[in-house]
Amino acid sequence: MNDYSRGFEDACELALKACETVKSLEELRSYLLYLLGLVKERKLEAIKRELGVLL
Repeated sequence: MNDYSRGFEDACELALKACETVKSLEELRSYLLYLLGLVKERKLEAIKRELGVLL
């Protein structure tokens, strides 16, 4: 399984787990947006590190 497929599978599992624990759709939406923000922040930090190495 490639990295993209594994990441997608992990994301689906996390979203399903969140569905089981939240009390409302709005809470689920907020939680998933929070997680997406963390992922994007981590990706941005990785890009910054790579660019720092290249510069």
